Amino acid sequence: MTDRVRAGRLMISAAGSGSGKSVITMGILQALKDRGVRLQSFKCGPDYIDPAFHARVLGTACRNLDTYLMGDKEVLDEVSDAENSGLLAVAEGAMGLYDGLGGSLKHSAYSTAALCGMQVIAVVDADGRERPELQLERLLDKDELGLISAVLVNRCGSAEYPHIKKLLETVISGRQEPDGSKGYGITLCGYLPVMDEAVFPSRHLGLVGAAEAANFALRVKKIAAAMEKNGCVDAVLAAVMNDPVVYNHVIPDSAGAFAAQRAAAGEHACVRPAPYEPCVSAVHAERNGNKVLCRIAVARDEAFLFTYHRALGNLQRAGAQLCFFSPIHAGCLPEDSDGLYLPGGYPELYAPMLEKNERMRNAVKEAVFSGMPTVAECGGFMYLGEVLYDSDGKPYRMAGALPGRAKRQSALVRFGYLELTQETGSSLLFKEGDTMHAHEFHYWDSTHNGDALLAEKRPKNLTWRCGYTGENLYAAFPHIYLNAEMAERFVSSCRKYRDRNRQGAAASAEAFRRI
Repeated sequence: MTDRVRAGRLMISAAGSGSGKSVITMGILQALKDRGVRLQSFKCGPDYIDPAFHARVLGTACRNLDTYLMGDKEVLDEVSDAENSGLLAVAEGAMGLYDGLGGSLKHSAYSTAALCGMQVIAVVDADGRERPELQLERLLDKDELGLISAVLVNRCGSAEYPHIKKLLETVISGRQEPDGSKGYGITLCGYLPVMDEAVFPSRHLGLVGAAEAANFALRVKKIAAAMEKNGCVDAVLAAVMNDPVVYNHVIPDSAGAFAAQRAAAGEHACVRPAPYEPCVSAVHAERNGNKVLCRIAVARDEAFLFTYHRALGNLQRAGAQLCFFSPIHAGCLPEDSDGLYLPGGYPELYAPMLEKNERMRNAVKEAVFSGMPTVAECGGFMYLGEVLYDSDGKPYRMAGALPGRAKRQSALVRFGYLELTQETGSSLLFKEGDTMHAHEFHYWDSTHNGDALLAEKRPKNLTWRCGYTGENLYAAFPHIYLNAEMAERFVSSCRKYRDRNRQGAAASAEAFRRI
């Protein structure tokens, strides 16, 4: 193990998308969970779909590691928080291991692994367009820090694995350590066979939602069982752990020795059952004396689910009580709401249900018109518009708090990382002159995208205008990360809104008493 990585921190990645990272990750998470290992899963980059799969496997929230949106410090804090809680950190990379901003390594899965000291398990696809040994060659050629410590073959038959294994061993034996010594010390961790259970359908933004995957729990159990049968899990733990015993790793034919070692060592945090962790706890910042400063209504249901766990935590640390509600199923906003957060998701798939809930649409419109501080991103932004067309081009009425009719386009619209600048004046989340990182990933576009912010993609030298901002509003297609500063600005505005309403109610009551 190199001095650049730490035991108990691992990342699963591949040469490119479509190699099976998500399936392999789910299988490893399930197998380790079944062994009693306490885990924290992570997903690199601006991904909201894979984290939902992780969460469904573990029953606890997955956390994003996005160095572009979150910054290095908050990414490191996420991993350190897990480690300090005695959790094994298992991260899934985004796209290919070396795919970063503008074709560079910046903000890639590899740079994240290097930042966090994670060992990399490289997934090579036996059924891909490129031969497995060539995939591994490409991965090792760029591994200047020697982070790759294990290889796992996906979609491989038992008859062909011995041949593929020899080819991979040849590639490994010919490589050098970063210090020039021969042999990477890379562990071959076996293979996952071709399985119907490992095929998850996709839609326009990636895999179908975790909640929609049929027989999900049974399928993941079978994937984990296949990996256990082929020795993948034992090999992964042996490759990435200095002391696999504390992670409930039983070496074959050594159960008695393991039991003796465990009895001598005593219980370790990582072998206790993982408690269920609500997506967001009710913890508030110590500097606010655990006092609730405001209540923010957060949309969360089938249509709205794209949020970073740490962003919600930042709101709580700033003093917000988060009140989750469903724009599809609920009849009104949570009682005494002082703010509104409408994250992205799949409103286009649930447009008929959203239209049918007229009471909620009117409540949201009234809240925005009353000046309730509101953050609406991507899908939430479309919900604030007038009309949303589904995939078949059928129109459905939305909240109507903003102008615009959102309709599917033929390709991804303004896809990727970008910067947003508030050029003049201050707004709910931005001070004048602020430039913040953001991300867009959507096929739908609106006839009225707004023009309050300057958007820019520096690598491509592209600029455009977008969004609606004001003293109590951020509404736009770009996803932003509510860092500590923005969370505090949001909470501060919500508190002012709450105080104004209370003063107004008190004045009305006093006037009534005088009648």
